[in-house]
Amino acid sequence: MRQQWAAKNARGGWIQDLNERLKIEANAMDVVERYFGENGYRVDRRDHENVGYDMLATSAAAELLLEVKGNKGEAVCVELTPNEFSCAKKKSSTFRLCVVVNALDKKRLRRLRIFKPGKNGTEWTDESGIRIRTLEKTGAVVRE
Repeated sequence: MRQQWAAKNARGGWIQDLNERLKIEANAMDVVERYFGENGYRVDRRDHENVGYDMLATSAAAELLLEVKGNKGEAVCVELTPNEFSCAKKKSSTFRLCVVVNALDKKRLRRLRIFKPGKNGTEWTDESGIRIRTLEKTGAVVRE
């Protein structure tokens, strides 16, 4: 299989506007829930349970842990919390990173990309063979 890597210089940015961030998140959740529902899965939201993923998708053949992220633009550049990243590494065979690009655009322009993690969590591959890499960071926020 030919390796194809996503653009290295794709940069995401923190969206300051809370309403815009919430709209992106809501749109992304709707797209993913609809996609898996239309493909024979029962989808249960778990985003408020702190389990390391947002949705549990179950079918007769599979159970998938779905982490949902939305982007304003085309680039796939998202951040995983330590809990999400840990879950991806521990449950790599069933974990899926679902990224909705153009999440604020009209429904027909939104696009869902689904990535499966490699065993060590440093490389992810989508259904077309495109690979993206993980840059693991440790950081802190210090405030008064």
